[in-house]
Amino acid sequence: MRWTSWQFFGAAAVAGLCITNQSRAAIIFGETATASSSIGLPFDRGVLRGIDNSGLNAGDASLATPDQSHSSVPDGNMWLSSGAAFGGVDPDPTYTVDLGAVYGVTGLRVWNYNENSNNPAAFTMRGVRDTNILISLDNVNYVPLGLFTIAQAPGNDSYAGDFVNVAAFNGGNPLPFRYFRLDIQSSWGGDNSFYGLSEIMFEGTIVPEPGSALLLGIATAGLLSRRRR
Repeated sequence: MRWTSWQFFGAAAVAGLCITNQSRAAIIFGETATASSSIGLPFDRGVLRGIDNSGLNAGDASLATPDQSHSSVPDGNMWLSSGAAFGGVDPDPTYTVDLGAVYGVTGLRVWNYNENSNNPAAFTMRGVRDTNILISLDNVNYVPLGLFTIAQAPGNDSYAGDFVNVAAFNGGNPLPFRYFRLDIQSSWGGDNSFYGLSEIMFEGTIVPEPGSALLLGIATAGLLSRRRR
């Protein structure tokens, strides 16, 4: 995954957004998700499959350790948009994750769409390629972080996904948000305008409510968006 340097905040904002809780970041569980479309039964590639850990082996508990591989079986394990099939057209798909509270996020791992089905070279092309990423504290005011590219999955059962050290992009400080949105721009060239992901997993530390209110005030006042090199 190609992630260039992010410029989120001016100097004053950085000082205000530093999270002083030194608790060790942990995997975030209990997220929910919404998408502009998805494919349900009998294929079972609904929106929650992208955040419910389905298809992952037990692996290591640390996001930074690429020991959790993802299955190449799509049904019940991956999210797929409706594309130009299954009852509609979704030319501008979005995928939004609600962490359930404001977290200081330190890292995330993304497994792109990893379908094998005896033709991985074709089916993994349904995976997300270029996507705008936006974050929010309140699901109303979104801050754009820029346009990013997610590497194509290999279509095998040893796929470890791509780890992103989010804290490194904010001067070593956790990045605070509750909502994480992919505004998907392109796939790797798959059929029927499908767009898919296998899993997104986050790690971080919850931000207490007074801190959440402070962060919301700063965010709505306006943050500097990332410039792409």
